[in-house]
Amino acid sequence: MKRRFACIALALVLTGCAFGAYQTWADFRNRNSAAVTNLRIGMTMEQVKQIMGSASVTGCAWSGPIICLATETMTNPAYTAAVIGADGKSYLAWMYYTSYCERNLRTLACHTPIVFQDGRVMGWGTEYLSAAKLDLNIH
Repeated sequence: MKRRFACIALALVLTGCAFGAYQTWADFRNRNSAAVTNLRIGMTMEQVKQIMGSASVTGCAWSGPIICLATETMTNPAYTAAVIGADGKSYLAWMYYTSYCERNLRTLACHTPIVFQDGRVMGWGTEYLSAAKLDLNIH
């Protein structure tokens, strides 16, 4: 009986990583997606930090049918990137996790870039990168 209880308890703990963490990741990216809608051109980096927050989440990044196989911590911003414009000028992009990705959480497809020049927001999103002809160099 003790062995059966121990097995059930272990299964609940392990599946908590596979299922409970997903909601945490979803909340994190949904909060970031909502916050992006409050951005405005010309905002300072400090204003963006206040809007986007500095939260982080640790959860199951990749799970098997029953257990969590790998955990990952994502912060705000998730990472930064140097951006070179067609004009030869340097820009900085802060990357925020905003879209579901099945495996690699560090791809551009999972993130919304917020692009700065001289400490002010120039634009955001992959559409902005394309329209402004900015070449992303991820660090």
